[in-house]
Amino acid sequence: MSVESTQQSTREQQTVVSKILHLKESYYETHTKNVFMKSEQKFDCARDICSKVDIVGLMDQTFWIVPNKNQVFFDYRVYKLYGNPDNFQLVIDNVLHMAKWCIREYGTFEIHLNLASFTISAAERYKPMIQMFCDICMTQTEVEYLKHLITMKVYNIPTVFEHISKLLMPILPPEIVPKMKLLHKSESLPLITELYQDSGKTYTP
Repeated sequence: MSVESTQQSTREQQTVVSKILHLKESYYETHTKNVFMKSEQKFDCARDICSKVDIVGLMDQTFWIVPNKNQVFFDYRVYKLYGNPDNFQLVIDNVLHMAKWCIREYGTFEIHLNLASFTISAAERYKPMIQMFCDICMTQTEVEYLKHLITMKVYNIPTVFEHISKLLMPILPPEIVPKMKLLHKSESLPLITELYQDSGKTYTP
């Protein structure tokens, strides 16, 4: 990819993220932050953002196939700004569509997941979505996703990941667990930077 294309892709990425961050700030300027029911308010904010920004553009900056590779990359930092129960199924369908494309082209696929800023409350909030994703992977007969998955690399695992794993590990398919590779922040930066460069983007920690 040319330098010009990379710069354009980076500008588009920054524009979308800046816009949704501005919308998030605007939401909380008119809505007092809840002490209780925080998850519901976060979902309400996410719905507000989705009502004002094209969901396709949001998804394009959240997950993609790394060009010329069998790698599907997912950035939680962007998804948390608009992810809510109204679009769980849509996001899952699109991620699995990419996985299916990789299987068709390469025979296998990898998942690369950036968990920077993921918290215990986020794990509780998105547990239903993760459950939906796992259920489809386990029951889908048209495509054997788990059979073709080589690895799932999880970058920037939180310091409280031990507590998060107790919440989420029980719902993961047994076949996935041995394929997971957990990477701390210091290990993650050079690898994610390379994935972004291969995708014609610029990674900003």
